[in-house]
This record gives sequence, structure tokens and C-alpha cells, in this order.
Amino acid sequence: MMWQTHTWSTGFLALGFSRIEGWPSAYHHAETGCAFIVYVDDFVMIGPSKKLKALIQRVNKVIEMEEPTSLSKYLGCKHKSSVTYQGKVRTTETTFDMNEYLNTACDLYEAASGRKCRNADSPYAPELPLPQLLELCAEVGDLQPHAASLLMKLLYAARMSRPDLCTAITRFASRISRWDKDCDRRTHRLYDYVRTSANMRLKGCLSTDDF
Repeated sequence: MMWQTHTWSTGFLALGFSRIEGWPSAYHHAETGCAFIVYVDDFVMIGPSKKLKALIQRVNKVIEMEEPTSLSKYLGCKHKSSVTYQGKVRTTETTFDMNEYLNTACDLYEAASGRKCRNADSPYAPELPLPQLLELCAEVGDLQPHAASLLMKLLYAARMSRPDLCTAITRFASRISRWDKDCDRRTHRLYDYVRTSANMRLKGCLSTDDF
């Protein structure tokens, strides 16, 4: 059931939240400057500490919820934040980690393909001589029944924390309806690279000195 259809959603909106246009799972509370992102029964709550704590107490009177904790794993991505000070300058660093998610994706790929991932330092398979390439392109790939799920599984991770995967995946996406054995070969290389680099993390930082 969509979150918006719950009977208590009216009470939630009555607290002063408004939906963010174009993002139906996100809500903004203008009075406090806080924002809530809702996924089924999980909330990500963002805002100034004191105002957010008070707002959570108000929401808890309308919605039965567990005691909030710091953001950790959300939709397959682990978030880790730290704050450091240098004089009056405050720097916040956040790491987005999808190591576990990507290794699970590789396990699913190995089950579908019947092969083990190998070491690879790039997501791109080497180019082949034209006659060999044409021969592969003339045959339907063995992974064709699994192509969409294998690529979409990785595309989510790429959008969340692994931009280095985006180009290779989006190139494949245009081939799903005409999947061939060269696509198999390139998918093998892509997943080899994903397994090899699964522990890579995306990091970002923002300092008060940046404003």
C-alpha cells in the first residue's frame, strides 16, 4: 500500500507538512525547515537538531513510530557522516557505501550466468577484431532473459554511489531488446569490475568555509 493512502496521512499533513512537487515521497515542513522522506514505513528526517527533535515529538502523537536513530543503511546504501572542526570552520563528510549491495548483485549474476567473477580494473571489455565481433553479434546472448534485471540492479547502485559505472550500464540499456553474445561478454567484464571494486565508496564533504 502506498504511504499516501494510509488513514493517518491526513493527520501528518495537518501538522504543517506539504508534499514536494515531483517527488511524492518527500515532505517539507515550512515552519521548522525540516524535511521528511518516506518509503513505506521508513522515514528519513532532516533538519536543525532542536527543531527536528520537537517536530518528531509532534509527529509521534499522530504516527506510532520507533525511537529515531542516526541514518545508517537506507535502501541498500550505508551512510556514514562525521564532523570535524578547524577553529571555527566546521566540515561535514558523508560516505555512501554499497559494498554489501554490490556483492549481492554479483552473487545473483553468478547464479544467472554460471560463471565466477574475476579480477578486472575497468568495466569495459577489450575491443575485438571485426570478424569476431560480428560473429558474436549474430547470436542471441545467453543472458538475454536476465539482462534487464542484471543491469537495473547495478544502475541503482551507480546512481546512489558509483558514478564510474553509469556509462557502461547505460550503453547496455539500449541493447536489451536486441541482446547478443557480445552483450554477454561485456556484461561479464562489467560484473568482474563490480566485484573487484565493490568496496569503493563515494565521499562528499561540505565546510562552513564553502559558503
